[in-house]
Amino acid sequence: MAEIETEERCLNFAPDSLKLLSEGILVGKEVGLKLASIGQAIMQAARPRVLLAPLQVGLGIQLHHHFASRFLIGSFCCHGFCCSYQEVQRFGKNAAVD
Repeated sequence: MAEIETEERCLNFAPDSLKLLSEGILVGKEVGLKLASIGQAIMQAARPRVLLAPLQVGLGIQLHHHFASRFLIGSFCCHGFCCSYQEVQRFGKNAAVD
């Protein structure tokens, strides 16, 4: 149940026009998850200074937690898959304060 709710929240992050385009392109199982991931990556690439996509922040934090590698996070960031290392550090500082 929580997984469905999370997927819906991730899908709601993308505008309807992007969802409509992606639905016509993507096929296979778990299209919703693919649509959410690709949609958030496209939006982050289009407006990098305006918004921060939740899936990309989550991936950066997860990579940092498991591997603690600035290089790995930087590599993923350069390809548009996750947020920057600085953003991961900023999140960690804010989470520690909260």
